[in-house]
Amino acid sequence: MRYIKRVLDISHDLERKSQFLFGPRQTGKTSWIREELDGVSYRFNLLDKKLVKALQDDPALFAGMLRREGIDSGLVVVDEIQKLPFLLDEVHNLIESTDIRFLLCVFAIGNQQKYQKNSALFPKPQFIFFSTI
Repeated sequence: MRYIKRVLDISHDLERKSQFLFGPRQTGKTSWIREELDGVSYRFNLLDKKLVKALQDDPALFAGMLRREGIDSGLVVVDEIQKLPFLLDEVHNLIESTDIRFLLCVFAIGNQQKYQKNSALFPKPQFIFFSTI
């Protein structure tokens, strides 16, 4: 698949704060991270079913994986965070207790009932945008 360069420059914001990246499927969120974002300390890809199952069984594994890698600062990407909304508690705890900043990627889908069933925590945007937390 051909990468289309985006005009997004949030590197300055990511040096200071965690952020959400919202957008529909196949709009280039993951590609943008891979192609444009430098300095990612760790990346959780929640499309990995084994990882999702392990984190469902033990949410504390999330912080444990970062500790094992020696990560207590820097930028951590969590792609498809809406798959495991309870991880937001782990993220919040790490934001408060470490110098880790997070880029949390969330997809927006069209069927609002299915969306609310999966998680009422996330808004339903129609385009990619960033939100500072």
